[in-house]
Amino acid sequence: MKSIGSLYFAGLFAVSLLLTACGGGGSGSDKASAASEEIQIVGAGIKGPLAFADANIYQLDPSFPGFYDPNNPISSAMTNASAQITGLSVPANTQPPYVLTVGGNLAIDLNTGKAPVINTLVTVITADMLTGNRPIYTTPLTTLAFHMARHDSTSATSTAQFVAKLRDAAPQVSSLFAIDPAVNIDIFSSPLVIDSSTVTVTRQEEAVHHRAALEAFAAKAFLLSQLPENSSADEVIDRLAMDLQSDGVIDNTANGSTIGGINTTIVFSDPMGLTVPNTNYRVSDIKTLMSEERTLLGTSTDSEFLVSEITLPVSETTIPEPGTPGDSNPVSEPVQVVTMPINLQNTAPEEASLVLTTTKPADATTATINIGAFDADHSNEGELIINGNTPISLFGIQGVSSNNSVSANITLTTTASYWNDGENTLLFRHTSSGGFIIEDISVSFQSAPIPAPSPEISLSTASLNFGG
Repeated sequence: MKSIGSLYFAGLFAVSLLLTACGGGGSGSDKASAASEEIQIVGAGIKGPLAFADANIYQLDPSFPGFYDPNNPISSAMTNASAQITGLSVPANTQPPYVLTVGGNLAIDLNTGKAPVINTLVTVITADMLTGNRPIYTTPLTTLAFHMARHDSTSATSTAQFVAKLRDAAPQVSSLFAIDPAVNIDIFSSPLVIDSSTVTVTRQEEAVHHRAALEAFAAKAFLLSQLPENSSADEVIDRLAMDLQSDGVIDNTANGSTIGGINTTIVFSDPMGLTVPNTNYRVSDIKTLMSEERTLLGTSTDSEFLVSEITLPVSETTIPEPGTPGDSNPVSEPVQVVTMPINLQNTAPEEASLVLTTTKPADATTATINIGAFDADHSNEGELIINGNTPISLFGIQGVSSNNSVSANITLTTTASYWNDGENTLLFRHTSSGGFIIEDISVSFQSAPIPAPSPEISLSTASLNFGG
C-alpha cells in the first residue's frame, strides 16, 4: 500500500507573513515602535517536509544577474529537524518586492531521507501579498514564472516592471501546465493542501488541481534533467523559462536559436500518467497523496476531504492494476512515458523513458533484465539509467554485427538496489552509431547471484511486450 513515507519534495513551501512588533513594553515612542516592527515569516515545508533547508529573503534588484544579491540576504533561517522554519523576518521599513528562495545543499526530505529533486525554489513577495495573512507558495511553477520574468528583463528594468512581467508570466504557466483547463489555478494564490482554508468542494478541487499541476511539472523537470545537456532540474527550469518566454511556446528554441536539453515529447507527455520521482505515486494518485499527508501536516481534523466530489482527468495512458498471485499476468504493465516501442534510430544523442512496475522481494540481491532489441549491432550504442542510478552500457559484448537489422535478446544484470518495489523509471539513451529499437523488456529478481544455467529461481517478474 502506498504511504506518506514514500513522498518526495516536489517543491512546495508555504509561509505565513505576519506584521509583528518585536520591541518590548509600551513606553517607547511611536517612532521606536514602528522601527521595531518586522514582517515575521513563519511556516514549514509542506509535502515531503524539508528539514535543514535554507530559507532566504532578498531585496528584488534587477542590477544582479539573478535579480537579487545572493551574498546579501535581508534575513536567513534554516528549517529544523521537524521541517519548521523559525527566525525569518523582514524589517518593516524594508520595502517589497522581496525574493524568497528555499532549498540548499543540506536539505533533506524527511519522508524519503533524500535530497530534494529541485535544489532551489524561487518566488517574489509583493506588497499585496503582505495583506490578509495570505500564504506564500514557493514551487517549481513559481520558479518557472520568476525565470521567465528574469529572461524578459534587463538591468534597467524597474522592480515594478519586473513584477508586471511576473504577473504576465503566471497565467501562461498556469495555462500550459494545468491538468484540466476547466479548473482555473493561480500559481501564486491557489491553495495546495487540504486544511481549514479549503472547506468547499470548489476550493478543494482547486487545491488538488494546483498540486497535480506542480507535481507533473516537477516530474517532467526531473526526467529532462537526465538528458546529457542538463546538469540539474534547476537548469531545466531555467531553460524552459527561456523557451516559453521567447515566443509563448516550448519548442527548444528561443529567438531562432536552439536552446538544447528540452525534449518536447517529455514536456507534453500525459501528466496524469507520470510518476512522482522517488515515490510509488503517479500524478493520478494525487488525491490519495494529499489525503495521506494530512496526518503528517496536522490538518486531518481541519476539514473533511471531499474526495468523492473532486474529479480529475482520465489518464491517456492505460494504468492496469497489479494482478494477484495465480494470475496469468501477476504484475501490472508500466506507464508508457513515450510512444512504444522505443525507437531510438534518429540522430544521437536522443533518449526516451518508460515506467516499469515490479514486485521486488525483500531479500533480492540481483536483477536480470531481458531486452528484446532490434539492430543492437554495436557494443556502445547507448546506455540504460534505472531510477537515476549509474548508467548501464548498451549492449556490451552482446552488441555484435550479426544483430544488424534483426531482433536479438540482450541480457543485463544489476544489483537489486537499483530497483524499487513498485514503479521504476527506465531511461534509454542512444549515444552513438545508427541507433536501435527496444521492442520489449522484462526484469526478474534473484535472492542470490544468478547460477548458470538455472533461471528458474526467479522470484518475480515484471514484463512488457511491445512487439506485434
